[in-house]
Amino acid sequence: MRNLLAITLLGGRLLAQSTFATITGTATDPSGAPVAAVNIEARATATNYVYNALTNEQGQYTIANLRDGTYVLRARAAGFQEFAVDNIVLTGLDIRRIDVRLALGSVDTIVEVTGGATLIETETARIADTKDRVVLRALPLTLRRAWDYFTLSPQINKTARGFQVSFAGSRQNQGAANIDGTTIARSGGGFASGPLLDRSESFQELRMDISGTAAEFGTVGQVTLISRAGTNDFHGTYSDYYSTTAFRVRNPFATERASGVSHRMTFAAGGPVLIPRIYNGKNKTFFFTTLEIGFGSPGRTQLNQSVPIPAWRNGDFGSTVVRDPSGGNQPFASNRIPASRINPVSRILQDRFLALPNFGSGEAFQALNYRELRVNQVTHQPTLTLRGDHRFNDRVFVYGRLTKVDWNLDNFESLPTIKERFRRWRTLRAATIAYTHTIKSNLLNEFRWGTSFDDLPNQTKMSGLALSRELGLRGLAPDLPDTGGIFNVNFVGTGLSPIAVIGTCVPCGRDLIHQFVDHVSLFRGNHNIKAGFQMFWGQTNEIRQRAGLYGSTTFGTTFTGHTYGDFLLGIPTTTRRDFGAIEPKRFNYTYAGFVQDDWKLSPKLTVNLGMRYQYFPGWREANGRQALFDLGSGSIVVPDGALDKVSPLLPTGYVPVVEASRAGYDTATLIRGDKKTSPPGSDSRGGRSIPAPSSAAAMESTLTLRPKARAPAPPSPSSSASPTSPIPPTTRSPCPRSSPRQDQADPPRSACPPPSGPICGSLSACNTRSPSSARSRTWACA
Repeated sequence: MRNLLAITLLGGRLLAQSTFATITGTATDPSGAPVAAVNIEARATATNYVYNALTNEQGQYTIANLRDGTYVLRARAAGFQEFAVDNIVLTGLDIRRIDVRLALGSVDTIVEVTGGATLIETETARIADTKDRVVLRALPLTLRRAWDYFTLSPQINKTARGFQVSFAGSRQNQGAANIDGTTIARSGGGFASGPLLDRSESFQELRMDISGTAAEFGTVGQVTLISRAGTNDFHGTYSDYYSTTAFRVRNPFATERASGVSHRMTFAAGGPVLIPRIYNGKNKTFFFTTLEIGFGSPGRTQLNQSVPIPAWRNGDFGSTVVRDPSGGNQPFASNRIPASRINPVSRILQDRFLALPNFGSGEAFQALNYRELRVNQVTHQPTLTLRGDHRFNDRVFVYGRLTKVDWNLDNFESLPTIKERFRRWRTLRAATIAYTHTIKSNLLNEFRWGTSFDDLPNQTKMSGLALSRELGLRGLAPDLPDTGGIFNVNFVGTGLSPIAVIGTCVPCGRDLIHQFVDHVSLFRGNHNIKAGFQMFWGQTNEIRQRAGLYGSTTFGTTFTGHTYGDFLLGIPTTTRRDFGAIEPKRFNYTYAGFVQDDWKLSPKLTVNLGMRYQYFPGWREANGRQALFDLGSGSIVVPDGALDKVSPLLPTGYVPVVEASRAGYDTATLIRGDKKTSPPGSDSRGGRSIPAPSSAAAMESTLTLRPKARAPAPPSPSSSASPTSPIPPTTRSPCPRSSPRQDQADPPRSACPPPSGPICGSLSACNTRSPSSARSRTWACA
C-alpha cells in the first residue's frame, strides 16, 4: 500500500503528541546475563509520585508516562543487593537508558550510584536541544520571550516577519509548536499563535526537536513547551524587570537615550493543595499559577504625514502650470483655481482630514512636512496561567492547564486631524487536559484534549455611513452596513498622504481549534510499541470590509496636470465602490494515525520503526459560500443548494455557475481527497536519513485532487474571486460610445471628457462593462 511506508512519513500539521518522559534499560547479573522479574521503581523527588515496572525474560524494562523532573530509581530482586541511582533529571519527551547492574548479596545492602544518569539520549537518533527552568532564568534576555530562546539553539532560525521557525534548513511549514502536548497553531496552518509564546515565566522547559522525530510527530521539527507544575514544597517568586532612562545605553545613531520607565513584573506560586481540616493534597494534588504584566510610561506614537501647503489648499500653485479641463485645457489665470471652482466635497475633506504643515518653510511642498509625537496609552498585556495536577492512585493521573492572554493595542489613526485612537485588542486562550491510565503493568493509555482561541479585532471611531451621507455621495452599493470606515482618497504623483483610516473588523482573524489525541503504549518482549489516533478541528471567520466600502478615489495629473489640482476640482482618475463583506464561517478537519516500535535487538542496538497516515478532507463553509473554477468545463462550481447565494450581478451568461453534484464534485468541500495515495515526494526518516527539503511542500497534505481541480486555499473574506463578491452594476458612460469588440483597443483618454458637477456625481461615471465580450473590461476616466 502506497500510504503505509515502512519508515515514518513526513506529515502535515497535526501537531499533538505526548510530553512525558521514559526510562528504559536492562538488568543484568555480575556475569552479564539478563535477570527477569526485577522490581524497578522510579520516584519523583518533588511529588513522591511512584512508578513501577518488572523486567521481562530478556531483563528489559520500560517506565513510561513520567512527568518531567528529578527521579530516584531503585531495583530490587531476591538474592541481589538493592541498586539505586539518584538525581536522574528528566525533561519532556526524554527517553533515558539506565542499565541496572545487580551484585550478589543481601537485600539489606544497597549499591548506590550518586552521580546521576547520563544526559545523552542513546535510544533514538533524534537531534534536540532542551532549555530547562534554570537556563530560562539565567540567560540575560530582555523581554524573556520563548522566541528569544528558540534562536539560541543551533540550526533554528526565526523568520524576520510573522511567527514562523525553520528547523535545520527545512521549510517554514515543516515545523510545529505545542504547549503541554497540544498544538497552538491556527486552524489554517502556521507555526503558532505568537503571543502565547511571548512570555516564559509559566514554562518549566523548552524542547526543540530539530530532526529525527518519530511517527508520533507530524513534522520535521517540533517545539515543545511544558508548563510549570506544583510540588510538595510551596514556593513563590516575584520579579520586576525595571528599565529607566539612566539605565539605558544610548543608541549610537540617536542624539539621546530613550526615555520613559517600564516594568515587566512576574508572579509565580505553586505547591500542594491544602484546605485546613478538609483536604491535604501532599503527594497527590498540586497547583501552580503565574501572572506576567507590564506597565510604566505611556507609549509614544510618531505621526509623519505629507500634507498640502496652504497655497495649494487655496488653489494657488505658483509657477506650476495648472490647466482647466473644462476650458480647452488652457492654463488657469496665474495658475490659480478660482474659489468658485473648488469642489465642495473636496473642500470638506480638505478642511476636516488634511492638516496644515508644521515642519519646513510651508511655502514649498516637501515630504513629511507634518510631524507630531503623540502620547499613547499604557499597555499592560497580562498573561495568566493556571495548572492543576492530581493523581487518583498509582494507575490514574490527570492534569490541566489554562493560559489567558489579553493585549490592549489601541493606537492613533494616521490622520493628524483625528484625535481619537482606534480600538484594537487581542484575545487569546489556550487549554490542555491530559489523562493517563496504567491499564496493566505493560499497557498504558494517554488521552489529551487541547483548545486554542485567537482574535484580533479593531474598531475605528469614524462612521463611514454617516460621513458618506454628509458628503452626499451617490452611486455607492446599496444596503451598506453602518460600520467604521471612511471615504478613501489617494493621491498619485506628489507623495501626499492618503485620507484613510484603519477601518473596523469585528470579528477579525477569529480562530478556534480543538484537538483530540489518544495514545496506547504496549511493552512486550523486546518491543516497545506505541500507537495513536489524532484529530484536529479548526474554525476561522472574520468580517473584513474592503477599502471602497464607502467609496474610494484616486487623483493623479490627468486633467489639470497637478494631482492636488484634480482633487480640488473633484475629478478623480479612478473611482471604486465595494459591497459589504459577508462573514465566512470556515471549518477544516485533519485525521492522523500512527504506530511505532522501539525494537531492542540488544542492549547496544535499538531500531526505531514507524508509520503514519494523515488525511485532510478539505475546507468546509457552514453556509455553502464556497466556489472553485472547473478548468474542464469552464464553469464556476458551488455546493448543492447554494445557487441562491450567488450574486445576481455575476455574469452567468458569460461564466456558467453549476452545482457540485452536476459537475462531479463533493458538495461539502468541493474537492475529493484521495485516501489511498501517499503525499507526492514523501521521504523516509531515520537515524541515517536526511529529509529532502525539495519535497517539503508536497508533504503538507495527503490530499490528492483530480486533474481538473486544485485544492483551493481557505477563501479570503474579501476575495473578489468569490461568486458572492458582487460586481458593480453596469453604468451608462457619459461618453456616447458603444461597447468595444474583443479586438478593439481601449479608447484614448481624451475620448472621455471630465464629468461635470461635484465629486458625488462621479463615483460610477465613465465605467463601461461588456459582459458579452470574450473578456471583461473596465474603463475609467484616466
